[in-house]
Amino acid sequence: MSLKRIRAAVAVLLLFLLLFPQQVMAEDVEQVKASLRVYPVKIEMPVEAGEGRSARINVENTAELPAEIIVYARDFIRDEQGNYTFYEPGERDISMSAASWLTLSPQEVELLPGQPCTVEVELSAPENAEPGGHYTMVFVEAAPKVKEQDIPAGPHIISNVRSGVLILGTVAGELHRLGSLESLTVPRFNFSRQVPVTVTFENEGNVHFDLAGLINFEDWQGRRVGSLSIAERTSLPDSRLEIRQVWEQTPLMGKFTASARVVSRDGEEWVENCSFWVLPLKEGSYLLGLVILLAGVWYMLTRKFQFRIERR
Repeated sequence: MSLKRIRAAVAVLLLFLLLFPQQVMAEDVEQVKASLRVYPVKIEMPVEAGEGRSARINVENTAELPAEIIVYARDFIRDEQGNYTFYEPGERDISMSAASWLTLSPQEVELLPGQPCTVEVELSAPENAEPGGHYTMVFVEAAPKVKEQDIPAGPHIISNVRSGVLILGTVAGELHRLGSLESLTVPRFNFSRQVPVTVTFENEGNVHFDLAGLINFEDWQGRRVGSLSIAERTSLPDSRLEIRQVWEQTPLMGKFTASARVVSRDGEEWVENCSFWVLPLKEGSYLLGLVILLAGVWYMLTRKFQFRIERR
C-alpha cells in the first residue's frame, strides 16, 4: 500500500473517532430540565409620583421534579429589532429604569411538581420621579431540585429555565403620546415568492404604545391577494421599533401594493402604503421554458402543415 493511501486511511479513521463518539454521546445524554408556567407576561402599572402600585405574577412548576425558584428584576435596553440586553439594577444609567423601584415577594421559593405560587410585585415611584414611562423586566428562574437517586447514571445535563415578565410603569404628570408610522418598506423588485416586509414605528413621546395591526396586499386591479397580521408589540419611548415579516407564496408575478394599518390600544391609527414587483426567477424560468416549448411545437406543426399544402 502506498504512503498516500495509508495517510488517507489514517485521516478517515481519526475523523471517525473524533466525530462518531460525540454523536453517540449527544444521543445518549439525558436532560433533567426545569419547566415553568408564568403569567401574565406583561403588566401595566400606572402610578403617582411618591405612591405605589401592586400586581401579581402567577408561577407554576410544570416539571416532574421539585424546583428552586428565584425572582429578580433587571434593567434593559432594546434595539430596533426588539432584542433585549439586560443589566443588573444600577449597572448602567438608564433613564427609563424602574428596577430599583420594585419589591418582589417571595424572591426565593421551592415548588413541588404541579404546585403554583404567587409573586407579589410592588412598584413604588419616588417623590421626584419623572412623568412618563419607566420599565423593567422581572425574571422567574427555576432550577430542578434533583436528589442523588434521581441523577441519571450516564451522561446528563441539568438545565435551568427562566421566563420574563415586562413591567410597564407610567408615572402620572405631563405625558406626551407622540408616535408615527415612519415607513412601510418592501424591496422594489423581488425575484422570489417570499417577500420581506418591514414596518417601522417611531415613538417620540415619553410613554409606550401597545401596537397591533394588519398588512394587506392588492394586485394591480385592486383585488386583495394576501395579508399579514401584526401581533401586539410594545413601542418604548424615544425609540424606533422595526416589525419584520415575510409574505410567503405570493401570486406568481406582477405589480402589487402593500397597505399597513397599525393601531394602538388607545385608539390611535396609522396607515402607510407602498408598491412593488414580484418577478420570481424560478417560476419565470419555468414559464419561459414552457413558452419556448409551445413556440417550438407550434412552429413544427405549422411547418408540417405548410409542407403538406405545398406537396398537394
